[in-house]
Amino acid sequence: MPKVQAASLEAWLVQARELRAAMYESEAQLYLFLVDGEAGAVDWRGKYTVFEELVEEACLARPTRYVAFREALKRVDRDLASVIGVDGVIRAAAVDSVKKREEVIVSLSEARRRRGMPLSDQEVRVVVQKIAPVAGPTRDLLRALSRDKLEAEVHALRRENKRLRKENAKLLVENEKLRGIAKSG
Repeated sequence: MPKVQAASLEAWLVQARELRAAMYESEAQLYLFLVDGEAGAVDWRGKYTVFEELVEEACLARPTRYVAFREALKRVDRDLASVIGVDGVIRAAAVDSVKKREEVIVSLSEARRRRGMPLSDQEVRVVVQKIAPVAGPTRDLLRALSRDKLEAEVHALRRENKRLRKENAKLLVENEKLRGIAKSG
């Protein structure tokens, strides 16, 4: 933990902003590292059925947020993660109009240049809502309402998948035994 080295409030704020900027940069690097790991930089398939299991088990990130980031990279250049932050990438990608998405990215990039760090998730939401307003309940609200239900469903499906895999392995062994009996009889 860095010690407070500031002699004044202004110097303390500079130090705090530097730490926050480093946090955003580290988060972007982590998420890109995870995406690269899933894409094949590491062999995870033997132990996990989906990469999100590894992310969750190792407490690397919230699996739903990781998936949102990975999917967002299909619509937003990965190099922007260090500029506009993980939240900026996710929220910019959610804008359907390519033109509006580019406006959001430019606005978030300019804010980064002015402040020296990406905007917080709440600030990103405000920028996106100003540039590409969503009528009715926002996607974020709908996602938040269903996230817990979906996460619970994913966990239940993973447990069922493990149970079925074990059952399948037992049946394969039993099948091989029966084939051996049939051949010898």
